[in-house]
Amino acid sequence: MLTRKKTIMLIEDDPLCLDSLSRALRLNEFTPRVFTSPQKALQEYRPDTVDAVITDYHLPGLNGIQLLTEIKKKNPQAVVIMISGDRGMDLPLRAISQGARAFFTKPIDIQKIIDNLSMDD
Repeated sequence: MLTRKKTIMLIEDDPLCLDSLSRALRLNEFTPRVFTSPQKALQEYRPDTVDAVITDYHLPGLNGIQLLTEIKKKNPQAVVIMISGDRGMDLPLRAISQGARAFFTKPIDIQKIIDNLSMDD
């Protein structure tokens, strides 16, 4: 039986981080849809075509918490993983309390993200 690759919406404004994450996702049999604009990602988000969202916190226009809140309005069951270079405990706690499945600090351990995305299999 053929199964569809999971489609991951990836929102990151750092081109190097975006490139390395999207490559790692492809190598692990995911289909990344990449965005540098959280507003554009929010316009394109469709619960029936996106299996999970990985978003940076620091983004132009909307921060990751705001984006998470808007995605959860569209789909309360959305799987959202937040990433950030911030090392404090406040941001991860806020992200999780707002409905993020997980929070990872940069530099990112891609295997932890892959494991987290594979939890639903």
